[in-house]
Amino acid sequence: MPDHTARPLAVDQRVEYGALFSGRCAEPLDRRRAFRPNEEIEAVHWWDLHEALPGCLNPLDAWLTRIPPPL
Repeated sequence: MPDHTARPLAVDQRVEYGALFSGRCAEPLDRRRAFRPNEEIEAVHWWDLHEALPGCLNPLDAWLTRIPPPL
C-alpha cells in the first residue's frame, strides 16, 4: 500500500508533494522515438540506484526512487 504520509524532506523542512511514475520497457527506445526535452523535464536516465547520475540530482528525487513499487 502506498505511503501518502507527508514528510518534511527539504533542507528548510517544508513539506513537498509530488507524483512518481514507473513502468516497464521491453526494449530501449529507438532514435525515431527518442526522448525530447521540454519545459517540464530536461532529461531521462536509466539508473541502477548505485552508480552516480550525470548532472545534478535533487536529494528528494533520489529518495523517491528508493520507494518500492506496488506489487
